Amino acid sequence: MKIGIDARMINATGIGRYTGNLIEGLARVASGNEYMLFLKKEEYDSFKVPASNFKKVLADFSWYGVSEQVNFPHIIESNEIDLMHFPHFNVPIFYKGKFVITIHDLTLHRFKTVRASTKSLLTYQFKHLAYKYIISTSVRKAAQIIVPSEFTKKELMDILKTPEEKIIVTYEGGPSELLLKKSPDNRIIEKFKINMPYILYVGNAYPHKNLENLIRSVSYLPDKTMLVLAGKIDEFYEKIKGLVSELDLKEKVIFTDFVTDEELVSLYKNASVYAFPSLNEGFGLPSLEALSFGLPVVCSGLSCLPEILNDAAIYFNPRDTKDIASKIKEALDNSQTKERLINKGFEQVRKFSWDEMVIETLKVYENAIK
Repeated sequence: MKIGIDARMINATGIGRYTGNLIEGLARVASGNEYMLFLKKEEYDSFKVPASNFKKVLADFSWYGVSEQVNFPHIIESNEIDLMHFPHFNVPIFYKGKFVITIHDLTLHRFKTVRASTKSLLTYQFKHLAYKYIISTSVRKAAQIIVPSEFTKKELMDILKTPEEKIIVTYEGGPSELLLKKSPDNRIIEKFKINMPYILYVGNAYPHKNLENLIRSVSYLPDKTMLVLAGKIDEFYEKIKGLVSELDLKEKVIFTDFVTDEELVSLYKNASVYAFPSLNEGFGLPSLEALSFGLPVVCSGLSCLPEILNDAAIYFNPRDTKDIASKIKEALDNSQTKERLINKGFEQVRKFSWDEMVIETLKVYENAIK
């Protein structure tokens, strides 16, 4: 079987991690399939195929753009693909071949607000309408739909009225062994003058991540406790920086900007608590990464997080800043709670495997092509 994978977002955050682990896993499995990886120019030049049955195809089209919709289908069709896998909702609506799609979450459906965009109101409204049309069309036309949690499955059924039999839950994995074994680059601790103890958050600053309430909760924590936000600085993070200045918390909140894997390992290994205040997630990969590094996790009790983390986390009301601070204090100060969370965390993370995700995805491919 000749399978195409849209890998143009392989360097994006969550979707890129998913796509990269999928490709690496498929290379380890002797399936007899041939894989065509569609990549943008930058990734095409630098990406090394993982095995002889993988081939790179240049598809230099920006995400969510007109050329993605109009020109990308021709590139796919010219490679005579039996089945295409789109790991995101942005399927070209003019593509007529058979495909499966991964829907990670329906955040843009649940949080229909201009705050989630840096564009003008008119531009935002147009793009939101385009998003709704593309995702609904993609879900309707897909042979099968992969989701990372039962929570996202239920959202698809409730919001997009997707038939249950089309949706397959394939849980993702934790961090790769390669990441866990990397030597920490402790210079980042010195570079930003990070003092212990500190709370860590890893990810972007989109409004549904709810960083505003996490920032506000810092005011209720002891003076020596710092919050470290590890994520590439963009317009959304700039807004969060403005809030930090407004609340006079510059001495307590650190923005690292983009970090290397080695720096990330250092941040995980030196942190005291991992905080995840998100209002909506499809899987919540950073929280599993934190568990893998032996960090107590304190997080929102909404969306998929109780499903994924079970009793390996303390949950708070993400809209209540005092509750957020209270649960963080509990993880910081109560040694028995901290030890329990760490032990439960190691147990929980063992339930998730990228290899298992790949095996289940191969089954989806086989069923979709029938």
